[in-house]
Amino acid sequence: MITEVSINYLTVLIATVVSFLFGGIWYNLLFGKTLERVQKVKMGAGKSWTLLIIFSLITTFITAWVLACTVKLAGATTPADALLIGFVIWLGYFAVTHSLGMVVWQGKSFKVYLIDAGFWLVNLIIMSMILVIWA
Repeated sequence: MITEVSINYLTVLIATVVSFLFGGIWYNLLFGKTLERVQKVKMGAGKSWTLLIIFSLITTFITAWVLACTVKLAGATTPADALLIGFVIWLGYFAVTHSLGMVVWQGKSFKVYLIDAGFWLVNLIIMSMILVIWA
């Protein structure tokens, strides 16, 4: 039976913005050059930056909303709970299952995998912390 979940949408918006900004720092300032070199492609080349930003904000909002639902359904109330939820979601949905599958099946670079997996680990923990502490 699914329980009705009350979500604080202001907190979801805050988590969305923080995640979006963190992604910009991670994928541009910290690892942008490495990704471009390893993938042999300039990030966002030939694409509308406006559409890329809109797409990123929408997908980030969806991630924050689903994570907020998970936090509520799990009854998370402490930073330790947030840390555990961020880690478990990362491990089960991002790091091992989806992202590592792209290395195995699609031949993606392991270095790109490490950059992406690192981003998602830190990002999900940050978002979980926001959603638990400010809920």
